[in-house]
Amino acid sequence: MKKLGIIALIVITISAVIIAVYFCGESKGWFNKNGQNDPPPKTAVTDPTASPEPEDVLITVRTRIADTGEWNDTTTAAPGDELEFEVQYRNISDVQHNDVVMLVQLPEGITYTPTTTTVVNGDYPNGVHVSNETLFGTGINLGSYRGKCPEAEDGTNAYLYFRAIVTATETSELTGTVYVKAGESYQLAKEYSKEFSLTVGEPAATGTDTSATPNADQTEPPAPVGEDGGDTATQSSDGSSDVNLL
Repeated sequence: MKKLGIIALIVITISAVIIAVYFCGESKGWFNKNGQNDPPPKTAVTDPTASPEPEDVLITVRTRIADTGEWNDTTTAAPGDELEFEVQYRNISDVQHNDVVMLVQLPEGITYTPTTTTVVNGDYPNGVHVSNETLFGTGINLGSYRGKCPEAEDGTNAYLYFRAIVTATETSELTGTVYVKAGESYQLAKEYSKEFSLTVGEPAATGTDTSATPNADQTEPPAPVGEDGGDTATQSSDGSSDVNLL
């Protein structure tokens, strides 16, 4: 009988604890009417109209059929056409970027024309030829570029030019990507990217007049900003001046 009394006391005690917890939970809103835990509160949704964080780098990509007229954000070309590419990097931050690296990933169906890469910046307004083609591998080291300052309110920049052949044989939409790694040092640099698109269309009929003007806007690329656009050129043993490469 003594054991039964102890067991009864334990059961009563446990029941009292459960009842106390239940009513305490009810008063604090721990349970809903079905006795189930309420779902966690919804997290706040970011305002889609809010302005995004400002970028530190501006990348632009323009193309055109080789030796023709104006540059375009996208170009329609026929199989076998040669394209010209203009890629711009601009430091739009408030700090200097050192050891800026640019890499281009061409889409399948576009093949680089060897030895056609030229870099134009504040030190080399007429361009400097890049002899070691690492632009499509480990990337090209463009050097150092100041951010926004009284001498360059929009930041300093560099342009990179090269040519490529359309090797795709079917009508298609192609997409490539430009990658830039930039920051106060290579170790602290962030990676930025910009996609570009090309359209492979039907070959133009023989004798068709195109809207582009041959040789227009070709001899003088856009002027880079800043006198110290890129302290990157080195004199090689054969006397030629090349941009530093990784």
